[in-house]
Amino acid sequence: MSSNINIVLVKTSHPGNIGSTARAMKTMGLQNLKLISPKEFPSTIADANAVGCVDILKNADIYSTLSDCLGSSKIVIGFSARSRKCNIPSLTMDGLIKMLISNKNKLVSIVFGNEQSGLSNEELQLCDYLVSIPTDNAYTSLNLASAVQIFSYEYFKSCEQKSDYVKSDNFVSHSTKLRLIKALLNIMSILKIAKLGHPVLLKKTSEISDFSSDSLKKIIYDMSETMIDYKGIGLAAPQVHLSKRIIIFRNPDVEEKEKIQITPLINPTFKPISDEKEDEWEGCLSIPGMQGLVSRYKKISYIGYDLNGKKIEAIAEGLHARVVQHEIDHLDGILYTSRLTDEKAFGFEKEIVEFWKNERNR
Repeated sequence: MSSNINIVLVKTSHPGNIGSTARAMKTMGLQNLKLISPKEFPSTIADANAVGCVDILKNADIYSTLSDCLGSSKIVIGFSARSRKCNIPSLTMDGLIKMLISNKNKLVSIVFGNEQSGLSNEELQLCDYLVSIPTDNAYTSLNLASAVQIFSYEYFKSCEQKSDYVKSDNFVSHSTKLRLIKALLNIMSILKIAKLGHPVLLKKTSEISDFSSDSLKKIIYDMSETMIDYKGIGLAAPQVHLSKRIIIFRNPDVEEKEKIQITPLINPTFKPISDEKEDEWEGCLSIPGMQGLVSRYKKISYIGYDLNGKKIEAIAEGLHARVVQHEIDHLDGILYTSRLTDEKAFGFEKEIVEFWKNERNR
């Protein structure tokens, strides 16, 4: 274990990335995880994605600001996906590893920014050095946990090469390569969204019977990553070309009492609590840029299962109830366009917004 290295995640949006980071760390001998104002933590998604490394999560320290976290650090390294115009000296990965090897008795913090925005200029000013991981110019977006895994592997490899029994400078053991491959396979992917017209959106899905498979967990991790990347609040498996009864939803940008953390629901069903319905505008990642006025039950009860096959029962109303109904419709091959209150109440989002603004101002 390398006790002098802190991995610091700043304002992480997706709890799955925190879990994947924990696994990336432990497979490469790192143990100190620091979290700065994570959006959702603790989280069952983080625990599930850690896969046997929950101890890293339980021992993680949480801070409100990066400066609070860095108080005792002697060297601070900031990772950035893009070049920045600042006065902070840059290091290559090789240069960083050499520095760490020569400063094993000093506390070092390795800092990674938010998935969408990275480190702010103010946060970068707290760093002593800046490191960028080279990527292909055609696509430079690197998953947060992937970046942590790459650093952890490079550092672990350098430590392993210093072992007494290693004779070749180019030697990397087979077990080390296997650790990296297994950890990388666990990192989430952004999936392609099926768009209106694709037949998978019109099929009734099949139920999940095996809750123990790693492939099921991977599907849910990837769905949650995809939902956040597309800035959605709900996603059903058919929307990512999988004809399975899985939905995932959230409601993050509301008051605390109404906030819904990322919730996967397997084999879900719902029942209306009353006959009362309400009309509201809906959109869909599979029908981008469009909105329609849809009538849904105002209050429902729903049942489903979590990642481990544990039964979930809840009562929902308002937006929570609407999202669950919308996503379960997807599992039955139903799009919201078939539930419009009026076929005229459907159009491009910008025009709909402008239309209703004008209506209200009359």
